[in-house]
Amino acid sequence: MLKGLFHNPADRLPTAIIMAFFLVQVAAYLFVDSLWLAIPLAVLFLTLGSMSIAISHNHCHCETFKSPLLNRIYEVSLYLQSGVSPYAWVLHHVVGHHYNYLQQEKDPSPWKRPHDGSTM
Repeated sequence: MLKGLFHNPADRLPTAIIMAFFLVQVAAYLFVDSLWLAIPLAVLFLTLGSMSIAISHNHCHCETFKSPLLNRIYEVSLYLQSGVSPYAWVLHHVVGHHYNYLQQEKDPSPWKRPHDGSTM
């Protein structure tokens, strides 16, 4: 059953990890009311949440699921974890950066500092 859902079988494990982590975050939001538990959970979630940025980056280049609905649901969870919407990925990264990466003055994600042109 799972074979037909994914474009690439390598996406199964990262997707399972991201969705499980998302469910843990939602449960913590709904049920944790102790500040002393919320603080270490927030630190843990920030650490683990950094994975979602890389996975979201890959997803913006190549959709994870064959189903548009599943892709949208997955994008919402990635957005809530990374803070970067799927539209921002497409506009800023795919359209802006990949189109202009050799023209640093036009690239929205330049590798050169704007004030002096030195490499970051």
